[in-house]
Amino acid sequence: MNKKIYKYFLYLIVTFLFLLAITKIDLKVFQYVLSLNMITITALLVLQGLTIAVISHQWYILIKVFNSNISFLKAVELNLIGTFTESITPGVKSGGEGVKLILLKKFFNLQYNEGIAVIILQKTISLIIFLSLFIFSILNTNLKVPINPAQTFPIIFLSLTIIIGIYKLIPKKYQEIITDFIKKVYQNLLLFKEKKILLVYLILNNFLVWLGFPLKLLIISKALNIQLNFLQVSTIIFITYGISMLPTTPGSVGTYEGMMTLLLKLFSVSTEKAFIIAIITRFFTFYLVVLVSGIYLMIKKILKK
Repeated sequence: MNKKIYKYFLYLIVTFLFLLAITKIDLKVFQYVLSLNMITITALLVLQGLTIAVISHQWYILIKVFNSNISFLKAVELNLIGTFTESITPGVKSGGEGVKLILLKKFFNLQYNEGIAVIILQKTISLIIFLSLFIFSILNTNLKVPINPAQTFPIIFLSLTIIIGIYKLIPKKYQEIITDFIKKVYQNLLLFKEKKILLVYLILNNFLVWLGFPLKLLIISKALNIQLNFLQVSTIIFITYGISMLPTTPGSVGTYEGMMTLLLKLFSVSTEKAFIIAIITRFFTFYLVVLVSGIYLMIKKILKK
């Protein structure tokens, strides 16, 4: 009985967070989206669909290393559920990783150490590609990032000291369990070391995924007669994503729009048009994904009854 109550309580929380995310949508976004011509809307929908499919394929080929008998559609479902969870929780696009770990066990029968290895590799490659593009974007502008080594390194050292201290306080038998688990994760990661073609594919795959974001912004800006080139929109989108990854609001609602509006203004775009571009871009890359993922989960739940 307690398990049933907990299950329904969890559904209630997820539904609440989903509705909260929906209420954050500026209703004017639909007016702005419908102001675009059908070719532009179709192109943006196709690009977003391809983004979901390509990211899902990353999960598919990584999972196949541990379980060859899997369905691509299940990998798509894993990606949608993870994306939905990320969208309703604050964090550096990491809110869905715990859910993905559970689903990797449930859908594909992966052990937790195998699931963590899959998640670490997928997120690490994606993050390295993004950070490279983010740093390039920062260098391509006059923006200055206030990083003080005299403050940063002591914080890192203190954090590591606290982690080690907590580990030392754990009873020895649990230390051995944790150490053994970390070793298994490391051994699973080593399996990918020999799969150089797979790693090259993942790097190129992630690069294409990230380049899809400035392409969407370029299409939207051209549709609104804003003359920006691909390098300029790349700079805007990657800095915007970098800032919005800070754990502020669920799905970084507000942070994303505000940052993009500010950056567009630096490229001589009027405040009104900059805000419209930010809202439309956010709709196709975030709100639309939240809606599709949320509706999919609700339909799946209803059909199960």
